[in-house]
Amino acid sequence: MPGQFSYAECAGCGSLYLRNVPALRSYYPEQYHGFPGHRAGLLQQLTAELRRLRLYGAWSRLVGGVQPPLSLDASILDVGAGSGRLLLALSRHGYKNVLGVDPFIDHDMARSNVRILKQTIEATPGPRDLIMFNHSLEHVVDPRKNLEVAISLLRAPESLLLIRIPVVNDAWRRYGVDWVQLDAPRHTFVPSEMGLRRMAEDFGASVERVVYDSGPFQFWASECYRTGRTLDDVWRSKLATLTQEITGELRYGARARALNRALKGDQAAFFIRRSA
Repeated sequence: MPGQFSYAECAGCGSLYLRNVPALRSYYPEQYHGFPGHRAGLLQQLTAELRRLRLYGAWSRLVGGVQPPLSLDASILDVGAGSGRLLLALSRHGYKNVLGVDPFIDHDMARSNVRILKQTIEATPGPRDLIMFNHSLEHVVDPRKNLEVAISLLRAPESLLLIRIPVVNDAWRRYGVDWVQLDAPRHTFVPSEMGLRRMAEDFGASVERVVYDSGPFQFWASECYRTGRTLDDVWRSKLATLTQEITGELRYGARARALNRALKGDQAAFFIRRSA
């Protein structure tokens, strides 16, 4: 990303905060947003469907064992929903009451029974049974306020807040400013596990479980930055992207899984509930 950006590091927990957050909208390319087009070609439609299936698979592995189980009538809110792919997948698997919000999209969007509204969580009514930040809390200007509002919108103590987010860990110490998940200035906030636990406690909630789910991307993409390449160089074609993902898995996959087992991966899912 062009430009120079400065982060402050919390002396108590190691979380990172972007100083002087710029107007962020211009830093999001068009492919960040928008439903897959109704008139997309067959290959694009198949690719979109495979992405939805993969998203749903990852989501169901995380949420499938949650107690009490999430019913198909549960009120689900996805904050920073972007393209809405995950909500479309949930809808196709029978979830009836799903809503997305994202202040960075150009306008409200709807497809099937899925709506994505151009607004913040502060403008969104509750209560909700499940609220999700799927790699979106790190993009907001005021993460503490977003977390506070999300916790207040939970219907009951057994309702769930799921936050998937990059975390300050081994990759930050290894790569520093070349760590791909720093992603300045789009990532205004990158917490440590301790930092996010403390924030939840500040607003009357607690982290009941953390699942580290990082992958080879933390290595191969950071190595790109370290050697002066950009991800645009990798993503210039579908073949180049597929080749990099395959070679990245072969070279770094085992190391990434070992870091997850050691609770040292560079991203994690936090399961948060309101204190009773």
